[in-house]
Amino acid sequence: MPLQTSKLNRRSSSKAIQEAISDCIETTLREYKETGKIGNISPDDEGHARRIAQGLCYADARRHAGSKVPAK
Repeated sequence: MPLQTSKLNRRSSSKAIQEAISDCIETTLREYKETGKIGNISPDDEGHARRIAQGLCYADARRHAGSKVPAK
């Protein structure tokens, strides 16, 4: 899974953080549509895949940008 959020740091603007998260979600869903999996996870349907992708991308952004990332 590509990590666009790895470019973030604690000085990143809120707009940059949201753009990185949305890019990450789009890329993760594209991967799901091609392979049917997100990492090792096999979601039931596209809605479930979107929720998993959001969780992964927000968690990764929190790891890099800290408290600026909303708690979804």
